[in-house]
Amino acid sequence: MKAIAVCLETSCDDRDLQERSAIPSRRRDADDETFSELRRRRHERDESADTGSHVALVVGLASVGVVIVVALIVGLMIMLGQEDEGFVAQGPAGGPQWQVLDPAPNPWGDPEPPVPIVQRGPFQTQGKIVPLDLAGKINWARDEAIDLGGNHLGDLPIGEQTFAGMRFKIQHGALLLGGRPDPPTGKPLEIGGIKAPAKFQRLYAFHGAHYSIFGPKEIGGYRLRYDDGQSTVLAIVYGSDVTDWFFSFNPPADRSRLGWSGRNGASAISFYVTRYDNPHPEKTVVGVDVFATNVGAAPVCIALTVEEN
Repeated sequence: MKAIAVCLETSCDDRDLQERSAIPSRRRDADDETFSELRRRRHERDESADTGSHVALVVGLASVGVVIVVALIVGLMIMLGQEDEGFVAQGPAGGPQWQVLDPAPNPWGDPEPPVPIVQRGPFQTQGKIVPLDLAGKINWARDEAIDLGGNHLGDLPIGEQTFAGMRFKIQHGALLLGGRPDPPTGKPLEIGGIKAPAKFQRLYAFHGAHYSIFGPKEIGGYRLRYDDGQSTVLAIVYGSDVTDWFFSFNPPADRSRLGWSGRNGASAISFYVTRYDNPHPEKTVVGVDVFATNVGAAPVCIALTVEEN
């Protein structure tokens, strides 16, 4: 019995010991639960703060956008508002009146109207047609490349040809003049002494221009020298009669037509026919000179024809 009593006391002591040892563990569990709850509340508070910051940012940006739009509208209204002229737009009753200004004048001047494209027919003649002989004056051979490889007269036909209704004698080359202060072609600014019939009514030129400039501008001309010592100049106008032979256009001048278009080894090429009236058909012409004004584009004369009285 004594042994049983000792055992019972020992068991009771062991249970007391276990209960006492479990107390700190339960306290730790309670502390952990409290910490977790605090951490959860802090997380919710942080999320709420972030959401508030984002909303504040969006509202702020929207406010800035509204301010900018309002400023633009007000500025536009100020620009359009004027008290003494223009169109008045009436707002709501009691509201402001806004006025639309007439267009401000262009400081660069009003643009010129586009040049109408007029399709002109071939030239009609009444007198005898006489092609001039330029063989002794030609300084640019038909197959001679100038400035660029293959930049020659290309597939321009040879012999008697009709361009824009006018008959010309196309020979083995052309008359090429200088057109710049230091012309890279090394060509002269004048070729003179072309023989022509004594009297004629009109001169027809099959010609073009080498190099481009802003036109219209006189790049040269044909000088008719009379037996009385007087002379007259028939101008070649770039942008009106001719253009750079690399391009093709419908000449604005009534006296000019597109004569022929073809190709050489470098580009498409075009030449034009211009009809000049001789202001003194009663006078005897002793010679015709071709000259350049040296303004940037070089005249190219391929053939000349006259219409006798």
